[in-house]
Amino acid sequence: MTSMELIEILNSIRDNYILEANEFGQKKERKKPGSSVSHPAGEPLSFPSRKEPHHYQAVEIGKRKKKNWKKYFILSAAAGLLLAALAGRGVFTQWSDYFAAFLVKTEEQYQYTQPVDETNPFQPETEPTQPETVDASEETEGNSIYDAYFNAWMPGSVGSDAYSPYYEQKFLDLNGDGLDEMVIWESTTGIVYEVVTMEEGQTLTLYTGSIFKLDEHEEEMYLCQDNTLEKFYPNPLQGQRKQEYYRMEDQDLVMVECIMQGMDNKWYWSESGGASSLAWTEISESEVKTVQENHVRVEVKQLLPVSQETTAIIKAEAEERLQSALENQFPLCSLSVGEEILLKDYCSMESDRMQVPVEVTRYAWIDLDEDGILEGVVDFRFGENEQVMCLVLKYENGTIYATEFYYRQMYQLKSDGTFAYSGEGSNNGWARLRWENMSWVTEPVSDEENCESKPDAPWQTYESPEISE
Repeated sequence: MTSMELIEILNSIRDNYILEANEFGQKKERKKPGSSVSHPAGEPLSFPSRKEPHHYQAVEIGKRKKKNWKKYFILSAAAGLLLAALAGRGVFTQWSDYFAAFLVKTEEQYQYTQPVDETNPFQPETEPTQPETVDASEETEGNSIYDAYFNAWMPGSVGSDAYSPYYEQKFLDLNGDGLDEMVIWESTTGIVYEVVTMEEGQTLTLYTGSIFKLDEHEEEMYLCQDNTLEKFYPNPLQGQRKQEYYRMEDQDLVMVECIMQGMDNKWYWSESGGASSLAWTEISESEVKTVQENHVRVEVKQLLPVSQETTAIIKAEAEERLQSALENQFPLCSLSVGEEILLKDYCSMESDRMQVPVEVTRYAWIDLDEDGILEGVVDFRFGENEQVMCLVLKYENGTIYATEFYYRQMYQLKSDGTFAYSGEGSNNGWARLRWENMSWVTEPVSDEENCESKPDAPWQTYESPEISE
């Protein structure tokens, strides 16, 4: 073999080494700690069930790494011996420089890919890469983007079924990258409705839940003190209740563990969940308590009870404002109109809409929600038809909220606030109202409560202020 042929062979080996090193480096760059797969901005990410336990994945990855490194170092050793034998010729100096650079490069990459020792289940933790210092301007910009998201998210308006005055933002670093994620929650119940992170200056929604009270919630999300999220199923398909715990890794939520109480009243634990019984291990109640104590929910706001003195002041203020509203001296916040309006202007608006005269016929003061403060119920006449609808007036924090109820929604009003209602089929009976999140919720009463025999509401005939003058 001539020296030129030998040089061509060695150059070919060098080129293959460089090509494989580049490809190998690109793969490792994608798997460095802190890297993530990009997703379209604003696209919700699902909750992928973990297909393999962490330990099994680590062992398999370690095996693959060992195989790759055996191949690289065997070839490296062979090429090194050949170089040592021929180094005296001088013509291989440039090739040797390439090979030395390759070894330095691969040695650096090796720091990211220490193989797993299969005989030792407890691997020493490597020192985590310190996150880069976050610029204050970057945090300010991120918060302004989160604020814009939150303001656009705020569901419904006052009086809607989705509204709550206690929806709040909570900022915390869930994945330890030095940047805050935003959690939107109801601060008196602890229910989480949104988990939002930032990617390339745009919001990325990791979790979203239903905000409507009328929906049948199959799950509820809660924030825990260890920065995990608890997904609670009050009535799962497999058992009586289930609690799944998730942690944010990079830009995704990954299940940590879950516990479930089965139909047999026994408790079970799983690392990845699933419908197969093979994925679940029976555990004791003390073990259940340990899991729950590891993921304690974040404390919520406690609404303090109102004192008797405060209730008396609010009661007197409410009665004064309600009377002023009947005299067109204090506006109503109409939840159907969406603005404040005097009672006479409300009648004029309804007259224009219905093309018949609309006027108030009677009113009553009743404690509808049994909170010790009176509400107002105002009946209307539409042309020749009476009791077509009524307005229920609720005073709270300096505002009178007016809610429309049509005849079939509320009739035969009683002095204690109970009333009859009727709908399609068997949807009828007696109910009362409960004030929640700035809106009324209808709650049926038991059949044992004989509402039919109760005294009627203390109606008073309404006289228009213009006529009385």
